[in-house]
Amino acid sequence: MSHSDVTASPADPRGTRGVRDLLSSMASGWHYYLATLVALAVGVWTLVPQRLGGAMMHPDGDSLSFVALVQNIVETGWYESGERLNAPFGQNVHGYALTDELLMGVVGKVFVPLFGSASAATNWWVTLTFPMAAVTAVYLARYLGLSRASSAVSGLAFAILPDHLLRTTGHYSLATTWVIPVVVLAALSLLHPRPMSGRSRVAWHGALLAGLVCVTLTNAYYAVFGGFLIMVAGVAAAVSTRTVRVLGHAVLRCTALGVPLVLTVWLDKRGLPSPLGYEAFAVTRSPGDADIYGGRITAMLLPAQSHRFEVFRDLRSAYETSFAAHAETPALGLVAALGFCGLVIWSLLAYWRPRWLEAHRRLSSLAGLTWVSVLVFATGGVGNAWAFVLDGGGIRVWSRMHVFIALLALLAVGLCIDALRRPLARALAVGGVLVVVLVDQTTPLYRPDTAATTAMKTEVEALTAAIAEDAGSGAAVYQYPEISYLVPQRETAPASLSDGFLPYVYSSEESGLRWSYGGLQGDPRADWQLALGQRPLVEQAALLSNAGFAGILVDRAPLTSTPDELAEIAQLGTPEVRSSSGRWEYHSLRSPGCEDDQREVAADMTVRPPLLYPGVGIDVSSAGMVNTEGDARLRILTLREGGWRRVSIGFQLSTGSASVTVRFPDGSTQDVGPGTTSVEWTGAARRTSTPVVLDRTAGDDRVVVQGLTATVVPPAGVARCLAEDS
Repeated sequence: MSHSDVTASPADPRGTRGVRDLLSSMASGWHYYLATLVALAVGVWTLVPQRLGGAMMHPDGDSLSFVALVQNIVETGWYESGERLNAPFGQNVHGYALTDELLMGVVGKVFVPLFGSASAATNWWVTLTFPMAAVTAVYLARYLGLSRASSAVSGLAFAILPDHLLRTTGHYSLATTWVIPVVVLAALSLLHPRPMSGRSRVAWHGALLAGLVCVTLTNAYYAVFGGFLIMVAGVAAAVSTRTVRVLGHAVLRCTALGVPLVLTVWLDKRGLPSPLGYEAFAVTRSPGDADIYGGRITAMLLPAQSHRFEVFRDLRSAYETSFAAHAETPALGLVAALGFCGLVIWSLLAYWRPRWLEAHRRLSSLAGLTWVSVLVFATGGVGNAWAFVLDGGGIRVWSRMHVFIALLALLAVGLCIDALRRPLARALAVGGVLVVVLVDQTTPLYRPDTAATTAMKTEVEALTAAIAEDAGSGAAVYQYPEISYLVPQRETAPASLSDGFLPYVYSSEESGLRWSYGGLQGDPRADWQLALGQRPLVEQAALLSNAGFAGILVDRAPLTSTPDELAEIAQLGTPEVRSSSGRWEYHSLRSPGCEDDQREVAADMTVRPPLLYPGVGIDVSSAGMVNTEGDARLRILTLREGGWRRVSIGFQLSTGSASVTVRFPDGSTQDVGPGTTSVEWTGAARRTSTPVVLDRTAGDDRVVVQGLTATVVPPAGVARCLAEDS
C-alpha cells in the first residue's frame, strides 16, 4: 500500500487541510443558510403544508384553477387540455395564452410524483418558493458587493415580502418571486460588470441567459417588467462607457426573455380550438385595464392589507375605502418602503451634488432603476403606452412592478447598513432590520383553514365516489348552474368562479367521470352551456338526457343570489346523492324518450346549438362589443354539420347618431336608425358559419352590440318528444 493510501493522522496538517477547507467553505456561506432557513420556516409556519395532506391550501378562485391545470398534466400529459373537463368535448385552454411552461412542468412532472397529488404538489411548491427567493436575492446582493450580513437580511426581507404571502392565496405563478433577482441581476450586471476569465465568463453568461429563459417560462409579467430594466440599464451602460458592445449584451438578454414568450404564444395560437376552420376568439386584456390596475405610490407605502396588527389593517382599509378604483393593494413592507423613500430623496439631493453619483455608483444604479420601475408601476405610465400600442398587450396589472421596486429598495438598505463604519453599529442595524422584517412582514392571516379545507376534500371525494357508483364509469355529468370560464356571466358568490373544478380535482381518475365545467369562454364547444342555460331547468334535463349525460350535479352555493333558480331545483325531484353539507346534490337523468333520429337532433340542439358571435369589425373588450368604423359582421356558428333549418337570433344595437342596415343570411334587411334598436330574425343557417352583416349607411359614432342570442326552432316531432321527457 502506498503512502498516499494511508489515512493521515489528526496531527498531519495535510490530512486535515481538506476538512478545514470544507468547514471554512461551509462557514463562509452562512448568509445563504440563514436567509434560506428562516424563509423556509416562515413559509412552513404560514402555509402549514405538512398539515394539509392532499387538501388544497385555498380551494377556490385562481388557486383552484391552477391545481386543475396541474391535474391535467397528471391525466393527459400537459396542462392545456383536460379529457375529463368540458364534457363531452374536453377542455382546451390554448385560447388563454400562458407562458408558465417551466412552472407547470416542474409542479406536474416533478412534484406530483414526489408528493402524490396535484394539490399536495402545489402546496409544497408554493412553500418552497420562499427559500428559493431568498437564495437568488442573496446571490444578487453579494454580486452587488453587499456584506454577508446585509445580504442575508436583504435576501430574507425580499423572500417574505407581503406580496409573496398574498400570492400564496391564489396567483401561484406570481409567488415564484425567485425569478425577479435573476432579471435584476441581468440589468445591474450591465452597469457593474465583474472581471472574469474566459471560461468563467462564458459559463456565467450562459447560466444567466438560461435563467432568463426560465423567468419567461415561469411568469410573463416578470419577463416583461425585467425587459424594461435590462434595456434601460443597457442604454445607460453604453452611454457611460461609450461603447455599443454592452448594448449587444442587453439585446441578447432581452432576446432570452422575449423568444420563449413569443414561442409559447405562437404555440397557443396554433393550438386554439378550430373545429370549424375558424379560431375561437382568444381571451385577452382590455387597454383600459392598464388604468384600473396601475399602481399608486401611496398604496405601495402603506401597510399590507393583512398586516398582523389591526391598527395597520384599519389604516389600509381606510385608504382603500377612500380610493375605490385600486389595483391589487400593493405593499412594500416597512423596511422596503423606507428604502424606497431613501432612494428617491438621495437621487434628488444628488442632482445638486453630482459627485455623489460617481462616489456611490451602486446606489446611483439602484436609484435609476427605481425611477424606471416607478414609471412602469404607476397609473398613466409605461403600462398605458404599452396597452394603447398593443391593444392591451396581454399585460393588465402593472402595479405588480412594486415587487421589483421592493427588491431595489432592500438592496439600498443593505448598502446603507454596510456604510456604517463601526462594526457594532452594523450589527445593531442588521439585528434591528431583521426584527422589523419578521414582525412587519409575517402574519398568520394568510394561514389556510386546515379544518375547512380538509373537510371540503373529504366531502367532495365522498360525493364524487357516490356519483361514480350511481352513474357508472366514464359517465358525463352536467354541472348546474352553467358558469363560464374564465369570466363568469353570472354572480357566483359565495362560491368562487372556479369552484366547478372541485369535482374534477377531488374525483379519482379511475372513475372516468367527465364534468361539463372548464371549457374556455369563446369556444363553441363550451359556450353551448350558456345557450342551454337560457331554457327552463326541466327542459335542460330532457335535452341533456338525449345528449348522453348521466345526471346533473347541482351546486346550490352560486344559486344563492338567484332564488328563482334555486327554487327550480325542486322540479328535478329527490336527489340520488347529496353531499354531507347539503351544498351539492346529484340528480340522475332518466332514459330519453325520443326515437333515435329525434334523439340525434335533440343531442345536437344541446351541445351543437347555433351561437351568435362577434365577427370582423367588432372589438371585444371590457366596454362590450363595439364597432368604431366601417362595416362589421356577426357570425351564426354551430358545430352541427349542415347547420340548422330554422334559427332565431336577436341582438340590440346602440348606434348613437349613426345609421346601420342589417343584412341577414336570406338576403332580407332591416334599417336601424340612430338610438337603440332590437333586431330579430328567423331563418335558415345552413352552414357552420353564417354571416350577419352590419352595413353603416350614415354617421361615424361607435356602434355597440349587446344581448346576442340564438336558438333552434326544433322540428315538431323533436319538440313533442322533448315536451314529453320534460
